[in-house]
Amino acid sequence: MSQTNLQESKLKALLNQLGHYFAGLNYSYGLRVVVGVGIAWFIAFRLQTDKPYWSIMTVIIVSLPMQSMLVEKFLARLIGTLVGAFVVTLLATVALDDQWLFTIYMAFWLSICAYLASIKSSMVTYCFALCGYTSAILGFALSISPSSYMVFQITQARILEILIGLVTAFFVSMLWPSHLERIIVKQKLRLQRSNVKQLYQALLTADFDPLKFNKVYEKTLLGLMDFRDLIYQEFLSVSTEREDNQMIYHYTYRLMRAMSGVLVLQSIKQDLLKSDQVAVTEYLNQLNQWFATAGITEEKLKRKPKAPDALLKTAKGAEFVTKLDEKFTEFYQTRLDQEIDESLYMPDRNIHYSDRKEALINSGRTFISILFGMFFWMETQWDMGYILLILIGIICTLGATYPMITKLLTITFVLTLLLTIPISFMLKFGLLIQATSIVPAMMIILPLYFIASLIRASSMLGFLVGYGFLLASSFLIGFSNPMSFDINAFLNQTFALLVALGIILLIFNIIRPTSNERKMIRFQQDIMQQFSQLANHVSLQAVKNYEALLTSAVQQAKVIPDIQEKSRFLAHCFLTVVILKEQLKLQNAGIEWIIPDNLITAIKEERIDEALLIVNKLEEKAPQEEQLTYWILRCALTSFNQFLEGMD
Repeated sequence: MSQTNLQESKLKALLNQLGHYFAGLNYSYGLRVVVGVGIAWFIAFRLQTDKPYWSIMTVIIVSLPMQSMLVEKFLARLIGTLVGAFVVTLLATVALDDQWLFTIYMAFWLSICAYLASIKSSMVTYCFALCGYTSAILGFALSISPSSYMVFQITQARILEILIGLVTAFFVSMLWPSHLERIIVKQKLRLQRSNVKQLYQALLTADFDPLKFNKVYEKTLLGLMDFRDLIYQEFLSVSTEREDNQMIYHYTYRLMRAMSGVLVLQSIKQDLLKSDQVAVTEYLNQLNQWFATAGITEEKLKRKPKAPDALLKTAKGAEFVTKLDEKFTEFYQTRLDQEIDESLYMPDRNIHYSDRKEALINSGRTFISILFGMFFWMETQWDMGYILLILIGIICTLGATYPMITKLLTITFVLTLLLTIPISFMLKFGLLIQATSIVPAMMIILPLYFIASLIRASSMLGFLVGYGFLLASSFLIGFSNPMSFDINAFLNQTFALLVALGIILLIFNIIRPTSNERKMIRFQQDIMQQFSQLANHVSLQAVKNYEALLTSAVQQAKVIPDIQEKSRFLAHCFLTVVILKEQLKLQNAGIEWIIPDNLITAIKEERIDEALLIVNKLEEKAPQEEQLTYWILRCALTSFNQFLEGMD
């Protein structure tokens, strides 16, 4: 290939990559943000509020890439705003005359908000995070004006500004066309079914690497859980069809049910391949070819290859064939228009896993950070010191809901210093100072906010860059009414932002968040404790609640990068569910199967070789009706042991 052709090929590849990147940007979200910011900015100016940037920041915070998430955050924001205003007013009446006492009370209240934001889930989490956010904005602004009149004035002004942004963002997203989102949802739905189908194909491949299979299963499961949460949020959208959402939501759980026993089948397959490799391999090859063909569900199930007699003549082989048939039936009968059946289990969303230790760490860190900021303010006698406390309170309470917060703060600090501050300075003192009214000012700001919104919705790094720029620039530019171009005020705000980030980074490095490794170990210990309490006391509802708890814990773990401890935790979840479901199955058949304490202890302590010896001895002595259960348990333990050995 000539040099010219090579360069043309590289240029074409680059242009294709750029085309895919720009085609994948969420332009609808970018437009919603700038329209919401423009309307909130205009209304705040017309109503002559003194700090419209709180309205603008509110729009930025509650406007999300998917419109469906807006209603939940609208309700959380509204409740958080009202509760925060009430508590701050109550604290002000008690201790506003004493700045230190008021700060201690505020620090205690914000630490409670940070704790509840960390330990609760869904709407409650965001409600308390925003309650702390509102309290910080109102409370520390009051500390420089200790009078009943100012308490009323500042409180009603900040609430009005926040509500302008909140209501504007809500109605812009509510009235915005949502058909593009529905197309994306349908595309993701087809992708989820395709991923489950690929998992089945891996199961039907005799020589598929077991460790790789576990990774495929983990990726497929987490993808389904992400999609399920997306559809759950769609229920809260006023711009989409609820019946359509309900069908997709139930369809997602049917896909999860279709893959729920696949890991057990994989472990059984591995065991059967040791004893009857020829028959099992031949049958799997036939099934794989059949599974790859197209056809109508009923006709295709009728064409399913029959299992060889060599496989059916043994109880273990027959059990494997039966379980495979059940999975195929579940998979092919999973349709969007399928009626809801009572056997479809969907975990109770009111049951959630709480990491109380991490919540206490967040709470203590918030309290100490605010007191440290107060000490810095008092020692320096800085006129704008209250802004420092506002920023510390906001970052600590909102940051309690973000994973990997230390890295996020570090990146935010660097981006603020190198990107946001210089751009905000040039915008304010280079361009906005020349604007004679709000319209030309919007023409300067809104295109940049559109670009930042696109970057925010593009990736995790884009989120840090775009979101950090939107919030920090709104604060630094200070969209006041009228606009002020005081260089000293800008420098004070810049210094307050950097010092707030610096103080919080310092405290975060002193009171460190739990490492991902330790957090996963704690998750695993908590889950195994729940398992040991539930074993030998199973009921249908108890097992369902346990699965709901696992679902919540796995949901929290998915934001953690792929590390050994995370995979180990997920493997424990799989193993415990297998054991409990087998015990429940025997119980429903009228058979009381007691799991010995030494077996439970061996599994908890990961002494799997010892656990296998215990199971082998119990299997030899067990009655006929329990033989298959012990065999399935032995297969699961063997796969679990191979998984642990593969990690070492």
